[in-house]
Amino acid sequence: PSCQNRVHLKAGSTIRPHFAHYKKEACAAFSEGETEEHLLGKQQLYDWLVGLGHSVEMEAYLPELMQRPDLLLEGKIAIEFQCSGLSIEKIKERTKGYLNNGYKVVWILGEQFTYRKKLTAFQKACLTKIQNQLVLFHYSVPHKRLEYRYNFQRQQNDKMQQVRQLIKKDHPIILSLSSCADYIPKTLNIKREHQHLLKQFQYPT
Repeated sequence: PSCQNRVHLKAGSTIRPHFAHYKKEACAAFSEGETEEHLLGKQQLYDWLVGLGHSVEMEAYLPELMQRPDLLLEGKIAIEFQCSGLSIEKIKERTKGYLNNGYKVVWILGEQFTYRKKLTAFQKACLTKIQNQLVLFHYSVPHKRLEYRYNFQRQQNDKMQQVRQLIKKDHPIILSLSSCADYIPKTLNIKREHQHLLKQFQYPT
């Protein structure tokens, strides 16, 4: 719908069947391509949310943004399952685009971006704000496991303390999402600004 170009069906023995642009007809909305993890993950998340009785669209085209989130929940929450690298500026641009057009947005990170003792600049850009807490979502396709981390606190040794929580199948947290993009700094030193931001959100354990 975004470019009116032709697509063809890919249905081999190793990759989940899906439609793709011809090489010379790719458009900006699909320029990133999709990995097997991404294809399977968004289908699993879709099935889970539909099973809970929610209204969910997969890759719903949003003409005002000329893009499509991986999932659109209840017509107002854009869910992006990010399994490959994307620039921080692109994350900021997409997040602000959703907000400016009345959508909430959450970034769910794949295996490549699993949290390891401290937040990376990329992970900081993908934080979601839920009830004044900064939350980081991860989804494991092999284990069909959605989890989140919150209550981030910097320690004297510069390490980050946090709480990890698995999301049960009937957990309602994903419906409480509101993006923290309003807090994403406009300055180029995003790492320093995010560290300052995290210090403002220190809660008792």
